[in-house]
Amino acid sequence: MADDSKRERIIKRVEELVQSVEMIKTVKRIMPSLEDLENYANTQLPLAAIVGQLPVPQAKVKGRGPGATRDYFRSMLRVNVYVYFMDNEAPDATLSFLLDELWRILYADQQLQSEQATGLAYGIELRPEMEPEVYYPYYAFLLSVDVTYFHQIEGI
Repeated sequence: MADDSKRERIIKRVEELVQSVEMIKTVKRIMPSLEDLENYANTQLPLAAIVGQLPVPQAKVKGRGPGATRDYFRSMLRVNVYVYFMDNEAPDATLSFLLDELWRILYADQQLQSEQATGLAYGIELRPEMEPEVYYPYYAFLLSVDVTYFHQIEGI
């Protein structure tokens, strides 16, 4: 695994931020199946699955300044945060609370700064949507985190 790749560092920072939401009890880097969800105890839910997509280069920028030879790229990396929870009384209220907390935490750190890395990203855009399949008694929603960042030719 390329732990030092910018893509991986961005995904890990999103994972750290999601883990900081107190109500979310479990964070994984893989989407659970229905069988997987059934194996989680109620105390392990809500569960967030962090799934990084491949970055999409948006622009190539020539290096600036005298003698600049390095090219830079502006890319967009989508990091999907799938949230699964159970609530038989007020699932819409639970969804609102979880989404509100994620929204607040992620938009508060749009450059994805941490002790290990400062300014991994140029900015983020959040795109929430309901998951088309709801596995009763589980409810799910997707929060796509579109991260815009710059990188050099050596790695994406």
